[in-house]
Amino acid sequence: MGNGKIERNIGLIGLGQIGNIFGAQLLEHGLGGNRKSYLNRLILYGPNGRKAKVDASASDLRTIGSKTNVEVETSLSNLGKESDVIIISIGNSDLERSVNRREELTGEYFPEIKEIMRGLGNTNATIVMVTNPISENCFYASQESLNPEMNIEGFTFLDFMRGITVISDYLGKKGFKKIQPQDIKFGLYGPHGEGLQITDIIIRKGGGNKTLEGLLKNKISDFPRLLQRLQRDIVEYGNKNRLHNESKTLYGSTIPALRRHVRSIIFGLNSAAAIKLPMSYFELSGAITPQDIFYSTCPLTRKSGRAEPTTKGLPESLYPWQKTNLKEAILDSISETTDKLETMVS
Repeated sequence: MGNGKIERNIGLIGLGQIGNIFGAQLLEHGLGGNRKSYLNRLILYGPNGRKAKVDASASDLRTIGSKTNVEVETSLSNLGKESDVIIISIGNSDLERSVNRREELTGEYFPEIKEIMRGLGNTNATIVMVTNPISENCFYASQESLNPEMNIEGFTFLDFMRGITVISDYLGKKGFKKIQPQDIKFGLYGPHGEGLQITDIIIRKGGGNKTLEGLLKNKISDFPRLLQRLQRDIVEYGNKNRLHNESKTLYGSTIPALRRHVRSIIFGLNSAAAIKLPMSYFELSGAITPQDIFYSTCPLTRKSGRAEPTTKGLPESLYPWQKTNLKEAILDSISETTDKLETMVS
């Protein structure tokens, strides 16, 4: 453009609860801050069998009054060519309410993901997977992609929000009533869902930062046991509340965070996602999978719009038992995925 602004197009596959809310917030707020003009087109995928429903969603979104063009595209190939970022938010809310663990959904969406990835062709768009189970779906999408260099990420903000809620509640019970959720930061490693390992918990207090262990040094004697409890509570919180009692988090935090994540892809900022990492990152060697990779939740930075881990390996702050648990969780995740693929093939 002559005025120096960069226009970007975002594709959206799946217009359920998350897809519709995300589309509406994109049109209302843009990509964050005062950068509305950067979002040129919101392209909704509407295959022939569902085009009428997608057309209706597009009409509703246009009533928001954004300057962004809302379009419907029936061809995955065209969607891949026209989009800079593509959000995959397919799902079946009834199915997801019927399971107790998101891992039970492994393979449920593989046929649709295969159709999507093959249909997108050799696209250079960054793919953001929102459909659970995210680690497994990212891995399968990478296998079915026709572009071996495709940047595929999974958006995982709820794990962080659940962690903040659990840690904040625990600190409140320990007498730290003034510590707010925004004062809590930490790192997560491993598959999205069960098996996550939490580390480097930093609390902002009194104008400075303290580790959680330092903050509680006079109140607890066994910090590793506390970490185990917090990790268990994060998983249990997610299993009990996922899709049932997290609407406030979904509307108030997760969708805005997804919008910021898309913005981070475009402008090369920091974010939190499930990204493709070599097995050596987790101190796992050998060709465990055909591509020798895994999609993990972890802190990351961006260089030239691509996500990269903030470290070259696991942080030293992880306890030995956490590393063992992490390896087991990764192997279990890969095993569940490959078993489901073998079942589908047979």
